[in-house]
Amino acid sequence: MEYELECKVRRLAQGTIDNYDRHLRYMRCYLEDECGITRLEDVKPAHLKRFLLEKEDLGRKPQYINDLLKVFKTFFRYCVEEEYLKVSPAAKVKNVRQPKVLIRTFNEEEVLRMLNYHNGHDFISMRNKAMLALFFDTGMRLTEVMTMKDEQIRDGHVVVWGKGSKERVVPCSPYLARMLMKYRIARDTYFEMKNTTPQAYL
Repeated sequence: MEYELECKVRRLAQGTIDNYDRHLRYMRCYLEDECGITRLEDVKPAHLKRFLLEKEDLGRKPQYINDLLKVFKTFFRYCVEEEYLKVSPAAKVKNVRQPKVLIRTFNEEEVLRMLNYHNGHDFISMRNKAMLALFFDTGMRLTEVMTMKDEQIRDGHVVVWGKGSKERVVPCSPYLARMLMKYRIARDTYFEMKNTTPQAYL
């Protein structure tokens, strides 16, 4: 599919590309089966609105519906840019209102309890404690922590490669810097005994 190639050229993550493909297949099947539409130029805003409304009637959450719409808007904008369409049928379709969600955060006592749970000096304990310290201190995502490399740890900060290969610099607290140093010593000793080299930082 030409649009999939465009996504790869834009260096989107494979998971994102797969998600786009899945959502667009849902739309295409609906347009063909329910509306008898097989040509891009025949798609109207009303068709997309009915599709989204159908998902809402099936109990899908507003976030899911808005994610679908985001994919449709991106796809049809691409079609306009490539001159397959003059106007995007998704351009004027509005997002579903989402309820505000209050995220409960950990309090100081809970954070300390989790950090102190891993109080050993073995490789696994030091790794787990370093990971928790990274999460709490920097707000890094799980995949960002799991794929860290040695060169990302700098003097006083961490270079993070996030979604879309975007780079950001996150400062390290003295506590985190100390945990990472202790972990690196435990890690290097562990892998030296295993006679192998770690593939990522953690």
